[in-house]
Amino acid sequence: MGKSVRRHRAAGATLAMSLALAAAGGVPAFAVDGAAEGRGPGALPGDGRDATAVRPFRVREAAAVASGGTALRNLRGGGIRIAGLAGRAAEAWLYWAVITDGLPPDEVATIMLRREQPTRSVQRTLTGTEVGQGVTSCWWGGTLITVYRARVPTTVAIGNGSHLVTLPAGVPGATDGSDPRAGSPMPAYEGASLVVIQDAGADTVALYDADFAGRTFTGNGGPAVDLALPGAIAGSDHRMRMHLIGADGQDGGGGLAIRADMSGETTSVNGIPVGGPGSARNDSDWNGSAGQPQTKLWDDRAVDITRARVPGSRRMAMTVGQPGGTDCMTAVAVAVQG
Repeated sequence: MGKSVRRHRAAGATLAMSLALAAAGGVPAFAVDGAAEGRGPGALPGDGRDATAVRPFRVREAAAVASGGTALRNLRGGGIRIAGLAGRAAEAWLYWAVITDGLPPDEVATIMLRREQPTRSVQRTLTGTEVGQGVTSCWWGGTLITVYRARVPTTVAIGNGSHLVTLPAGVPGATDGSDPRAGSPMPAYEGASLVVIQDAGADTVALYDADFAGRTFTGNGGPAVDLALPGAIAGSDHRMRMHLIGADGQDGGGGLAIRADMSGETTSVNGIPVGGPGSARNDSDWNGSAGQPQTKLWDDRAVDITRARVPGSRRMAMTVGQPGGTDCMTAVAVAVQG
């Protein structure tokens, strides 16, 4: 790969994150204690994990969700496309993550957003709330990664459309589009994602971030959490989907997809592969796809998890692993629709 500023885990290490989605049957009050036990109807057999209980940040009934992301490493900004919604937005949220050497400076908590299509909006400066912080995602020179969330006015994110994210003028770091492995001065932005929720249909949308955002996956294990669902999993073939937003995914170096062991992450739900080798898509959810064809360290993927749901289950266990063990990533946010 030539000169690299990225640390790699030993080849035998396993990179795993276990998430359990717990149905608690109440909005917005959740029976977290019962959900954490995982012993109700449809509970997963043999699953005795001691997991952290996490409630949704937002729950919206009779709703649908769409998301889109853009990579920001060594860039001044990027475009985000939202598609697939049937009407106007009811609410919208922007997430971004930044690696810093020490505590993040105040300026990285602000970011600009403007809608470009179907009509142009005014540019809005958004001030984010810190929702998670953890150890840096294996980059030399940084010590912390911080995840921010800001509410976006629905006069800017109106629904489907194209949007431009721009970093604050004069913010330190590189903005010349250079290869991150040739240098990533701090602060090093990872990327940004827009999550748009509309009032439509019969689904419930739950959005999660706090208590796992900013957690960097390390070898041989990752964070285990119980995400409290706002309702029981239906017994029919009702479609379920999960939007996964993560930082620092990649599939190679020097802007090229050249390392299979770096793009071989597998995403499984209840033991059913839904992403990566062995899944129907055979494509990782953590390979820096928001910045391709360059390797720009941000992912925003919508994953169909209908086949993996267990009707009546109190939780839905999701595992992200990497047999090659040469990469590490950071969780940002999850949205569940179903």
